[in-house]
Amino acid sequence: MMVATSGNDEQRRRQRMRSLAIGLALAALVVLFYVATIVRLGPNALKKDGGFTSRPPVTQDSTKQAPK
Repeated sequence: MMVATSGNDEQRRRQRMRSLAIGLALAALVVLFYVATIVRLGPNALKKDGGFTSRPPVTQDSTKQAPK
């Protein structure tokens, strides 16, 4: 019966190594996406508001008047 336990230990060790490799690959992918996002956003990425607004800027058009 000791032979079966030895085989299970080897199988468990391989499964653990495989899980560890998948986890490390996933973590590397997350870091890669994060870095790519920061590079694409440029210097505005580190600003607190990000330099973005939720609405386009309001412009004053001389032909339209505000409702009363």
